[in-house]
Amino acid sequence: MRNVLESYLAGREKEVVGIMVKLYDQDEVLRDYIASEKREQAQETAQNLHKMQIPIEQISKAVGYDEKTVKEWLGIK
Repeated sequence: MRNVLESYLAGREKEVVGIMVKLYDQDEVLRDYIASEKREQAQETAQNLHKMQIPIEQISKAVGYDEKTVKEWLGIK
């Protein structure tokens, strides 16, 4: 059975590689989307906590991003 599959795939190497690349690209797009959604949620949370006058250091810890990034989100220099 293994030899049959191996010879089948070897004969279609270009097609198999193309499928693998497409699947990898889709997976990468999904990971980027998830990361973007998480970052957006963290920004929203940071803004809400800032409105509640929570210190930047605590906001940073709460959202899991460094203080510099949180300050950029909040427009603080």
